[in-house]
Amino acid sequence: MKITQIDRITSVILVFLGTFFYSITRNYSSSAAAFPKTISIITIILAVLLFLSTLKSKFLVTIKKEEGKEEEKYIFWQFAPIVVMSVFYIYFISLLGYFIITPIYIFCSMFVLKVRDLKLLIMVPLFSTVLLFLVFKSFLNVPLP
Repeated sequence: MKITQIDRITSVILVFLGTFFYSITRNYSSSAAAFPKTISIITIILAVLLFLSTLKSKFLVTIKKEEGKEEEKYIFWQFAPIVVMSVFYIYFISLLGYFIITPIYIFCSMFVLKVRDLKLLIMVPLFSTVLLFLVFKSFLNVPLP
């Protein structure tokens, strides 16, 4: 068995264990659950990173620079900041609200994905935030945070 397969199996097991231990802490008081919840979350995050590290060859893109010359480039480094920003988005949406954090999140995601057109960087987050608001609030009658 290759080391990448062992790492994948280990990471899946660790995610299940972290989730299991996190679910057990729901029965504890908030002060007693703080440390076990933190350790469980850290375990899950590290297990996911371990799993993603086994996939890094799948995050390679071949880019033709000049005729006859090809260069392999990792797009994993574009993916990782999006995951981190998503975690921050989930945390801050309840604190700052939908209308403040969503355009910031979309703007930063587009910037990380190398969109540099200023019109797009401003218009897409604003219009998509309003569109999502209309769909969820007006048509589906679902409250937004």
